[in-house]
Amino acid sequence: MEDLLTTAFQSGNATAILSGVIVYLIVFLQRKNTAATRDDSISGLKKEIDDLKNSKLLMQKDIDFLIHENSGIKEDIKEIKGTLQQIAVSIAEIAVQYKEFKENNKKR
Repeated sequence: MEDLLTTAFQSGNATAILSGVIVYLIVFLQRKNTAATRDDSISGLKKEIDDLKNSKLLMQKDIDFLIHENSGIKEDIKEIKGTLQQIAVSIAEIAVQYKEFKENNKKR
């Protein structure tokens, strides 16, 4: 494009020079507008990417929290199960002692 303008300037033809300058301005402004639009698009896409990364990070933190919480619940359930088994054994022992106590009272 610049080569055409140089040739037009060298020829000295005013119409060619004016036409060349007008065409050059139009192309320059279109390129500038395209660059601005492209920059806006790129900026928007970068923002969306950052938002998605943040969203992914927050989801991963939520998942890690839920996994940790779930493992804590499993441990609590195991403890409750063990406690219930101990209670069952204690109740069985109390039942045996009660039965022996009752039999001893009948014999007297």
